[in-house]
Amino acid sequence: MRRLRPGEAGALRVGVPPDTKPSVLCTLTESFSRRVPDVLIDLHELTTDEQLVRLREGELDAGVVRHPADTVGLDSGPLARRDLGVVLHEDHPCAEGDAPVRLRDLDGASLVIFPRMMAPRLYDHMLLACRDGGFLPGAIRHARNPDFVHGLVLAGRGVHLNEAPTTPLVSGLVWRPLEGAPLAWLTSVVWVPTRHNEAIAAFTDAVGEGLVEAGHHLADGTDGDKAS
Repeated sequence: MRRLRPGEAGALRVGVPPDTKPSVLCTLTESFSRRVPDVLIDLHELTTDEQLVRLREGELDAGVVRHPADTVGLDSGPLARRDLGVVLHEDHPCAEGDAPVRLRDLDGASLVIFPRMMAPRLYDHMLLACRDGGFLPGAIRHARNPDFVHGLVLAGRGVHLNEAPTTPLVSGLVWRPLEGAPLAWLTSVVWVPTRHNEAIAAFTDAVGEGLVEAGHHLADGTDGDKAS
């Protein structure tokens, strides 16, 4: 398909994180099609760093990335925030009751987290926030597939930091919010400034709609690389 130009039919090549919720994908594709029905959306499942490389090489028109990230030279849409909690085995002491979990109460537990290569700045930011909150993991285990992540937690191999689940967790797992909301997914659409067009603007709005429906909050004018 030929490269998209404003006002012409074509395809918009975009990246989305591997763990994007099905409801977000559904909403953003439907919303985008309503806004620019003559443009096809070509979705690619890519990590933040993979998207940034392809954007700068001209292989993507826009990307949905997690912050902090190296977005120097790129423009960005509104930042969406989704506070994180912790996925625990039901036998973990912090799993009892409904009270928020303090990071320091997890101290010494193993942490199941995405591989650093997926988003180095975000990875380092999360570990720093854990340290500052009094949570020094006894071990770090890497996993990117949600089923594998939950399997490790269910097997007693660690705890996992993530947003509230949209569907019930498997039996034996519980999710609890973190006290003070010290961690969050910070997400925005980014693009190369010289390539911006109507379709990218429509995609940015569609992503925002999908994220808001999934429980994110938009914060205009916030610098994702400085957020915590």
